[in-house]
Amino acid sequence: MDMPTRCPLACKGLVKGRIPLRIVVAWTGGLLLVWMLGWLVHAGVSAFTWNKFTLFDYGVYTNMIWNSGHGRPFECLVDRTYLATHLSFTLALLGPLFRLWDHPFLLWILQWGFLAGGTALLMRTACRLRIPAALILAIAVFYTGYHFTQQTLLSEFHGVSLLLLLVPWLYHNLVFSRRQVWLPWLLILGLREDAAVVILPLLLYFAIRDRWRAGFVYAALSLAYMIVAMTTLYPLLTGLSLLGRRHADLGDHPLAHFFHAATLRTRLKALFWVVLPALPFLGRKRWLPILVLPSAALIQATGGGTARQYSLDLHYATPAMACLTVALVESLARGRETRAPESRTASRRPLTAAILLLLVTLVSYRLHGFLPLGLRRVRCYRSIHGAGLCTLQAARRIPRDGLLLCPDQLAGYCANREQLIGWRHYDPRRHLPDLVFTELKHLDSQRLGFRAWMEEGRFGLIFFDGTNIILKRGVDPSSNHIVLDAGRRRSSGAPFAQSGSMLADIQVATLHWPGTGARAHQTMPAAWPMSLEAGDYDAVFLFSARTPEGDATGDWGTLQVRLESLEETLAEAAIDPVGGGPQILRTQRLSFSLAAPTRVQAVVVGQRAELWLVRADFVRRGEPWEF
Repeated sequence: MDMPTRCPLACKGLVKGRIPLRIVVAWTGGLLLVWMLGWLVHAGVSAFTWNKFTLFDYGVYTNMIWNSGHGRPFECLVDRTYLATHLSFTLALLGPLFRLWDHPFLLWILQWGFLAGGTALLMRTACRLRIPAALILAIAVFYTGYHFTQQTLLSEFHGVSLLLLLVPWLYHNLVFSRRQVWLPWLLILGLREDAAVVILPLLLYFAIRDRWRAGFVYAALSLAYMIVAMTTLYPLLTGLSLLGRRHADLGDHPLAHFFHAATLRTRLKALFWVVLPALPFLGRKRWLPILVLPSAALIQATGGGTARQYSLDLHYATPAMACLTVALVESLARGRETRAPESRTASRRPLTAAILLLLVTLVSYRLHGFLPLGLRRVRCYRSIHGAGLCTLQAARRIPRDGLLLCPDQLAGYCANREQLIGWRHYDPRRHLPDLVFTELKHLDSQRLGFRAWMEEGRFGLIFFDGTNIILKRGVDPSSNHIVLDAGRRRSSGAPFAQSGSMLADIQVATLHWPGTGARAHQTMPAAWPMSLEAGDYDAVFLFSARTPEGDATGDWGTLQVRLESLEETLAEAAIDPVGGGPQILRTQRLSFSLAAPTRVQAVVVGQRAELWLVRADFVRRGEPWEF
């Protein structure tokens, strides 16, 4: 089949401005695309700082992929293999990227990149198929901003997110470069043991439509691999029956479960949001791709046995979303191939479809979206959490050698290492941790007994910032009293300090700001948010400072008291320019009043002076304060 290789004339129409409404729609779509991609990045970073990326599934994927890049394929959580969950061979190829940038946030950056790359491929394919520019941008906005995509990107990391890139890649090669179909095809099969279901309709569609014999071969091999993987390879590698697991999800009466009133209602609601964006494209001779291409992915998801699966929540809508978007592009291409010369009314149909698709996307965005103006937007997607940044800073101080035990909710910050175990899977009979990373609030955990470990001297303190604790087996326990005392203060309701790094010669928690020659500000939470009753208070900052060279009276920074969200400042004062060094401590008070019970947070805005913040406390105005 001959395919054009140039950008469509419709795209040139944007420049010439022949149809003003198309220009408006196209520019609206382009701006929405940039806006949504930008906010997805911001929301992902925010969620990470609010401990939304936990052991399951982000920590497991990070630990497995990191180990795969360091010579231990698919190893995770010390004594487990990820292949016992899914046969995700493709994910091992991501492992070497941790050698380029060894950061716990890497996988989410990659996941965002999958979406951006898939969107670019869809736009390129649609452009070469001579689809009008307004429709191209509308489809791109739909692909990035629809609530199914938002769910995928903001629910940690999952291997199926690669389909956001691989399905558009496979479709592009099926249309323009069939000799290269094998690469995305292999990568998709390697994502999961049942990934063939997603692409079988796509392969068979092109095989039948174009009488492409190789397409039947690809489809047959896909089906054969899926059967072998599920019935033979998976049990061989794991000793478990995958079919037995799937049957257990559905129960003994799968049909009764499927047609149960509540579950059926949930399934139909999910299908509604899949069908709705396809309605503007169901024209004459264009319905077949939309009906066929996403069908198997939808059956796989909505036929599942768990509520989150058949409701298309979290990442479960990803395969259907990728196939549906490809189907929209194919339906438009099919319509252009079979259409007779158009009347003026018919020529307006693409523009109408673009407008309707944008409206559907915006409605879904409003009702189910996590980004600004979406009704499901919560604080963790709206603002960077200062305490989370401190936790990330603390996690980067954990020694890389040895078995690390940490809470499940903190694993996302430190899973880029060889040996990791979460609390859920910790077994003292099998696991002997060398390191512990935890929070002060878990000091008296009945299950783990960190306080006893410290009191007995089995672990010694190597880092404490008022909230985050790093313990190491065999280390001198003489500094443990710092944490134990802070735990007693916390249990009694007294405030305590929290912040970033620890100087070995001070033996207390310290936040260090190196200063800068430029007048760039950096906001640093100085204490964990606290609930205070109505009344008059003083925030007491204990810190040291070094005079900027050649600037004894310059801008040293600012002390602040803010609401927990950090969006409103209750009080602030400039840091008094008194020099010294890290061993000369001084205090400075900041007064404020509360008319009602409020959660507040102490903040330091660093500027020109080099600062060492030791602690920040809240006391009733006029009450004495002791270090």
